Amino acid sequence: MLRLAVIGTHWISQDFVTAAHLTEKYQLTSVYSRKEATGKSFAAAFPEQAIVVYTDWQKFLKAPDIDVVYIASPNSLHFPQARDCLSHGKNVIVEKPAFVTAKEMQTIVELASQKHCFYFEAARHLHEPGFQKVKEILTPAPEILGARLSYAKYSSRYDAYLNGEEPNIFSAKFAGGALMDLGVYGLYCAVSWFGFPQNALYYPQKLASGVDGSGLAILRYPGFDVSLAVGKNYDSFQTSEIYTTTGTITLPTITGITAIDTYQRSSQRRTTLSIPLRQQGMYYEALHFATMMLAPEDPQLGAAYEELLALSIQVNQLLCQLRQSGQIILGPDKEQAR
Repeated sequence: MLRLAVIGTHWISQDFVTAAHLTEKYQLTSVYSRKEATGKSFAAAFPEQAIVVYTDWQKFLKAPDIDVVYIASPNSLHFPQARDCLSHGKNVIVEKPAFVTAKEMQTIVELASQKHCFYFEAARHLHEPGFQKVKEILTPAPEILGARLSYAKYSSRYDAYLNGEEPNIFSAKFAGGALMDLGVYGLYCAVSWFGFPQNALYYPQKLASGVDGSGLAILRYPGFDVSLAVGKNYDSFQTSEIYTTTGTITLPTITGITAIDTYQRSSQRRTTLSIPLRQQGMYYEALHFATMMLAPEDPQLGAAYEELLALSIQVNQLLCQLRQSGQIILGPDKEQAR
């Protein structure tokens, strides 16, 4: 059983803890919050657990009953919190996007190795059966002619932004924006399904705060392109498509995939494959992470971990490249440049 701690008390943390408990491989023992009342309110949602609420960062780091820390704080805080937790010998699961800069990523990967700890980026769709089924269909891959991926969802915090506030998700200081949030899903799809692109450009629609409310990324591969449309200030119900020499694969969404439609050009036949998906979608990543942490000497699981690690590094590299092309400068970029 893994003793779990949480940093960040929003709904996503509650969802992860619920999923973690469903795997029967975790037990929530600790919550870190700047405000004791907020931490206690979060802990109250899990009355069957004996949970300690910490407001002192150093006491939290030195707590002996923590094996793994789930970090779901604002993006710009991920790096220092993950660094400190790893330094104290605690495994970390960092909500996507894990880190802002390539230097942050390199530091964490090296530190995790030195401390013999695990670092995971919590990109939940990567572990879902629908995502893996698409990868299976493309392996061995038919010749790819292109793909169009889309993920846009109106943020519950955008109205506050329009009213003059600056929520974390729309703040450059806290490394927000559409690409850094929803764009990560599409980048994981592209890199996992098609490999790392030869070139990548991002055309953001910037807000006055300096981050992108929406944008379009173009990923160029040998012989084909992948487009990725993202947005936090509008809702999209557009499907995503993958084009091959034999036909077209259509996905209703790139996260929580429950159906895969295929069109075979030679027979002009359309088929739909239904994919079962648990209501608690974060269950799959929580289970996958726990399986690896509980068997650190297993060579097959070790290889799976290295694959996840390499993928996280590549997605971070691609995020940095796209932000640079779109001239999006975030808080950690400025700190690193000093």
